[in-house]
Amino acid sequence: MKNNLGKSFLFLSVAALAAGGLTACGNKVVNDAKTLNIICLNLGYGREWIDELVTVWETENPEYKIHLEASSSANDLINKHLYSKDNIDDLYIGNSKNWKSYALKGKLLELDDFLNETVDGMTVKNKINDEYDKSIYYNGHTYRLPWTSGVPGIYYNAKMFEENGWAVPQTYDQLLTLCETIKTAALPVGPKATTTVKPFCFTGENMDYFDYATFTWWGQLAGKTNIDNYFKYESASTFSNSNPAFVALGQALQMWWNVFGQESNYVKGSDGWNNHTAQQSFYNGYAAMMINCDWLYNETLKYTDTGTLRDGFELKIMDTPAASTAVSTNISYIVGEDQFFAIPASTIKADLAKSFLKLMISDRGIKTFAEKAHGTLAYKTSTKVTTEDEYTNSLFDYLDNATDRFTNWSNSPLFLNNVIDVWTTNDLAPYTRIFNSTSSNPVQEYMNTVSSNAQSKWNDWLRQAGQ
Repeated sequence: MKNNLGKSFLFLSVAALAAGGLTACGNKVVNDAKTLNIICLNLGYGREWIDELVTVWETENPEYKIHLEASSSANDLINKHLYSKDNIDDLYIGNSKNWKSYALKGKLLELDDFLNETVDGMTVKNKINDEYDKSIYYNGHTYRLPWTSGVPGIYYNAKMFEENGWAVPQTYDQLLTLCETIKTAALPVGPKATTTVKPFCFTGENMDYFDYATFTWWGQLAGKTNIDNYFKYESASTFSNSNPAFVALGQALQMWWNVFGQESNYVKGSDGWNNHTAQQSFYNGYAAMMINCDWLYNETLKYTDTGTLRDGFELKIMDTPAASTAVSTNISYIVGEDQFFAIPASTIKADLAKSFLKLMISDRGIKTFAEKAHGTLAYKTSTKVTTEDEYTNSLFDYLDNATDRFTNWSNSPLFLNNVIDVWTTNDLAPYTRIFNSTSSNPVQEYMNTVSSNAQSKWNDWLRQAGQ
């Protein structure tokens, strides 16, 4: 790293050092054994949830205090601190694929024994949602626990649906019909009512959000067993028409393109927008639906002056409309394999960090996250969680219906070493390529490219992964 954080500490004031859970003795930085230092990512889910849990923990542990660094730059801070020689952090909450390399390099504390400790009468291992049962282990050990079971899919303005008598589509064909119904209604929108409501808007700068519907359609078409086999990445034939999961992936991608390949189905300009511009357009009534994840609610609150959503907007998620040839309709992709709760190996307060971890994943912590972050943690509760907020309740209803859940995790060295993913490589992510394609059949062209790429580069990828 370019900057050594240990050197930078020498320039901090004694007051700043104390605020960070440190004391200064001459030029030596001394870690305060009574202060738990936490770094937490503060983006879509906000920080209110962890602020409340900090208060709870400090009340229950009056001899200790917490120094919380809740920052939008948390991932960068974590990376810098882990490679500094004077790291005083005790607990990390972030979302970065780097957690795998941190574990590999011995930067994270092994949590094998912690899995057997109990919370709410359950072992930690059994409390973790089933979709993470494989990925809590890395090279045979546990270094990271999941953060959320992010709920991906088609979010919609329930108030707009209600006012116009639009039924929430249960099937994919009904979704296509609804798109035509919305366009035919030609509802005026905007300050001068010069445009009409479109079925969707989306974020062109973050087109990976489209995975949040495409992957669930993929699961419906392929089934859980074929999905699990796909993620083994055993050979180049994974990415060929001899693999039913690969064929189903192309079919799911075509389902997405049948909607978004028609410009009339989305708000003009969406293909150039960042997520906030797209989300504001959705919130302001220019679109009836948006493919997104459960952080959408808290991010939408930021677009208001009152801290509450406008009267004409009620956010909910629908069960992903079922493909006509679905072999499973109770399946869903879940977002979150890049997220982590982790304890740095350098900590001198592992027991305190584990104590706060237990609070976060407890029934109380899960309910707090639901109420304050409007999201779902990756853990089971001993009783069903309900809130006074219909949006959050719709998330739990979605998860109740999706009894077969999967993430994009693989134990293959090719995945663990960040060589390949669902689409073989990051530079082959489909959505921008398909939007920019001049082919009359861009989805098939894309799938052919993925397949040929795998056949020609497989041995090179194995070498990159150390195989």
